[in-house]
Amino acid sequence: MASFDFSNPPTISRTVSLTIYSRSALAATQAAFREHCRISTAPVASDRLLVSIIPLMTTPEEIATMLLEFWNYFLDRSCQEKLG
Repeated sequence: MASFDFSNPPTISRTVSLTIYSRSALAATQAAFREHCRISTAPVASDRLLVSIIPLMTTPEEIATMLLEFWNYFLDRSCQEKLG
């Protein structure tokens, strides 16, 4: 298991496709998870976005759970928007 220095939490970054995920769904996800992490974004290409997450959790297990819930919520919100 990885060890973490919680005075300097790890940043987890993923590139997402804006053809699947939406910026508005990211904003909703960011609001829903504001107590659990900090989010920053940077464009990678016209249809891609780098999403960086800084967890505010205290254990690797909590971080893993939060990340799974974050990405699931983000995908769900994006799908809801696209499907109406």
